[in-house]
Amino acid sequence: MQVKAGRTVFTSYQFEIGENALAKQTVSAIIHYYNNQRANNQQELSADAHIKLFGNDKTVDIRGGWCDASGDVNKCFSHLAYANYMSLQQMPLVTWSMLSTSERIPGLLNKWKLKDSLDTEALYDTD
Repeated sequence: MQVKAGRTVFTSYQFEIGENALAKQTVSAIIHYYNNQRANNQQELSADAHIKLFGNDKTVDIRGGWCDASGDVNKCFSHLAYANYMSLQQMPLVTWSMLSTSERIPGLLNKWKLKDSLDTEALYDTD
C-alpha cells in the first residue's frame, strides 16, 4: 500500500485484509511464543523436580510450565518471582485464556489448523 502526501510517497509493509486476519496471526504467534518458552531443558527439568516447600523439608515436582519473558529459569511471570510460597495468578490466567479461546472459537481454530496446538500448549501447563 502506498500513500502520497505532498511530494512524498510512503509505502507500508505488506498486510492482509480479511475476516479475522489479525486473530489468525495473533493466535498462531501466541501459541508459538509459549511453545518456545517451555521450561523443558535438562537444567530446568532437574531443578524443578524437587522444589523445597517454604518453611519445611518437603519437596514437590513442579516440572512443566513456561520460563518468563526475560529468559530467567523460573516460571513466574511477575515481579513476585522470588516468592516461592505464593501461588501467582499469571500462569493460571494464561492457561485459562488459552482454554477459553479454544472453547469460544473452536470452528475458527480448526479452520486455521490451530486448535490442537492451542489445546496442547494449554495442557502442557495444567499438567
